[in-house]
Amino acid sequence: EKPNSSCLLFLCGALKREVLPTVLKEKGIPLESLTVYQTTQHTNLQESLSSYFSQQGIPASVVFFSPSGVKFCLQHILKLSGDFIKHVKFAAIGPTTAEAMEAAGIPVSCTAESPTPQDLAAGIQKVLCLQNC
Repeated sequence: EKPNSSCLLFLCGALKREVLPTVLKEKGIPLESLTVYQTTQHTNLQESLSSYFSQQGIPASVVFFSPSGVKFCLQHILKLSGDFIKHVKFAAIGPTTAEAMEAAGIPVSCTAESPTPQDLAAGIQKVLCLQNC
């Protein structure tokens, strides 16, 4: 689009980052942001995690798909894993999520090269193979 074009409508969540609005503003492209959803913790999150851990045990790996996932789940995972947490490999779907994990003090074992199931699976497989090979 050429500068001075029609205003773009940016439908976003309450936790959006300012990267896109900033870049567009620098390019002279008008943008109207409209918050259309709010990220909240699932009401049964703690119960669901507890059920998983009691039935399946400590997972070999945990994948986070968003910074809010780190915010809402990490404390429960740490508590449920206990001393075994050092054996869990943590993966991130992308760099923003990896940053949130690092900020929370969690070592990031891998970050998907691109946010696709294939790249995420390849990263996890590589990390788990290095651990068990």
